[in-house]
Amino acid sequence: MAPTPPIVLCMVLCDGLHTDPRTQKKFVLGTCTEIVMPSRAGGQDQVWLFAELTNGHGLTPIEFRLVHSLAGEVKESLVISTELALPFANPRQVHFVELRMDGALFGRLGEHRAILASAGRDLVERRLIVIAPDGADS
Repeated sequence: MAPTPPIVLCMVLCDGLHTDPRTQKKFVLGTCTEIVMPSRAGGQDQVWLFAELTNGHGLTPIEFRLVHSLAGEVKESLVISTELALPFANPRQVHFVELRMDGALFGRLGEHRAILASAGRDLVERRLIVIAPDGADS
């Protein structure tokens, strides 16, 4: 029997994250679905992924993938993949995932997708479009 996958309460792509030192509350800064290509003037240096997961059982494997969707095709090319294991003491526990993606990962214009998966099953994805600066050639 396949393990029960965790539930993703939220997944946001943003400019930055802040944790209040006193309360430990998380603040998501500048949510985004588009960024300006980092290698061009005015481009974005980094994008953060913030996610909250619950309903994990024991040591729960999580995979993060960033893919570039090829125009007009179903297939995609993998940009980066990383795995981590979240230690859930009980299914009601909530874990925060914070991942920084350097702008160099977004070296191609077009659609990218950030995907969280567990046990070989995609849980959630967010689309991120990389655009050229105004007036620049694509």
